Amino acid sequence: MIRSRPRPALNAVLLCILFSALSTPPDAASEERQAGPIRFIHESADTPEIARLRAEFDFDEYAARGETELDQMLLLKNWVFENVDFKHNYGLGNLRNALRILRLARGGATFHCSHFAAVYMQCAVSMGWTARYFFLRNVKEEEHAVNEVWSNQLSKWIFVDVTWNVHIEKDSVPLSILEIRNEWIRNGGRDVVYVFGAGANEARYTHEDLPVERSDNNAWIWWPLDDIFITYTWEVALIGRNDFFTGRVGEGDGFWDLIYVIKDSLNSWDEGWSLRRRTDVDDMRALYHDINRVDVRTEPAGGRSLRVRLDAFGPYNYTPNFREFEARINGGAWRAVGPDFRWDLGRGPNVLEARVVNRFGVTGPVTRIVRRR
Repeated sequence: MIRSRPRPALNAVLLCILFSALSTPPDAASEERQAGPIRFIHESADTPEIARLRAEFDFDEYAARGETELDQMLLLKNWVFENVDFKHNYGLGNLRNALRILRLARGGATFHCSHFAAVYMQCAVSMGWTARYFFLRNVKEEEHAVNEVWSNQLSKWIFVDVTWNVHIEKDSVPLSILEIRNEWIRNGGRDVVYVFGAGANEARYTHEDLPVERSDNNAWIWWPLDDIFITYTWEVALIGRNDFFTGRVGEGDGFWDLIYVIKDSLNSWDEGWSLRRRTDVDDMRALYHDINRVDVRTEPAGGRSLRVRLDAFGPYNYTPNFREFEARINGGAWRAVGPDFRWDLGRGPNVLEARVVNRFGVTGPVTRIVRRR
């Protein structure tokens, strides 16, 4: 299906990716350099191209039609699909800068999967969501570029394939790459649903519908959706950064510096997929940490009070572009709070809810605890 040009092989270095966790919000000098549970470099909200991207293109207004965050994330996928034309264009192979790609697309240029994934990721980041960039390789040794985006609404990672304008669900819940891979291993993906588009043009296909032919772009015309599609999860490589606007990362420099390649019992024998400066990972779950989650701890503070400590940078959690914590008690108003405060308990059950707000104004998942006096 979609093939990337071969890249020179380098010796892979086996490294441990479970770095020591941050216990406090990072300082300004390193605030977007995530240290744990994996090393990952996030685009800063202060990057000028972030505002420029939203000012020049209307994807944010288009996505805003969605009633929920999930609706908006899928509408963004649809927008990119409709505004970027597919055709192999290896002359722009290292270009992963959404501003340049969308400007060229407006002038009639065509692009392949690597460009589609870059545009979705950077547009999502500009809207305050955390998105990341993957290379996949199927059992026919064909390569493809896709995304995952963190859903605050569902508290999970979601697979997004903009080239085909598809995400994959099971029991009406969008799946991550890891979850899709598990479904393929379990029974060849017979229980998943392939969801094309979003909003008015949404179409849903089951395993029994395969192969599915559409004429929406050249990818669909050349490669109908078939039972090979799910095998793209055979080999998985995560790019350890989404700061493609920083320096010249989105134009080749630094892009290949940090790559996590999954090597497990399913594919460890294969030496045919070599990525520069890669780090082999033997458990995909290591890459599936939470984003924007608040860990809440309490301890007695004397009398009827508890000391509450909030942490958005735990061992398996990280909050990019952190701005502040918010909390509410017993269903009251949300208020900005510090990471350490006193909670006076009333009679009966007391409910504390806490969440993160990032510098885009986007709120993370809510953590809820109940304590009785």
